[in-house]
Amino acid sequence: MNQPRLIYCLIVIAIGLSNSCDQPQINFPKRAPAIDGTYQADSYCNKTGVGGFYPIQGQTMTLKLTAVSDDSVRVEIEATANGDYSPGSNRVYEKLLVNQEIDASIVNQKQVNCITYSIDLPAIGGQPLTAGLLRRRCRTGGIDYHFTAPVSQAEARVEFR
Repeated sequence: MNQPRLIYCLIVIAIGLSNSCDQPQINFPKRAPAIDGTYQADSYCNKTGVGGFYPIQGQTMTLKLTAVSDDSVRVEIEATANGDYSPGSNRVYEKLLVNQEIDASIVNQKQVNCITYSIDLPAIGGQPLTAGLLRRRCRTGGIDYHFTAPVSQAEARVEFR
């Protein structure tokens, strides 16, 4: 094989390889604006099997997420003391990172992909039982608040809508 033909073949192969490695780009929505809003408590359950719908004992809870940047939110949880049905007091976190992940599952024998968001709530004042987690479920649009119930010390979950 002569020199120009060899160079031509190498160029064609290089172009072919570089084109075959292109991946379609996925543009994710901005995390914080995607979950920005005010949510009302809908239901409660804990690991011991206790559950119910709000208002419970005449009280409810409110969750407010305010975008402070594309990937961070201010979190306000309005929750008066209500036994195990609330964390016991209001909570405010000025700037927390919003995590984003793809949730892939099989529904009716078809793969369904959606985006789930979560926010880790750090412990307040060095008290580990005040830590929690917020997680937006992509199928329902509800936000689950996972925390330790103050009376029973059991893991609890409130769903906000």
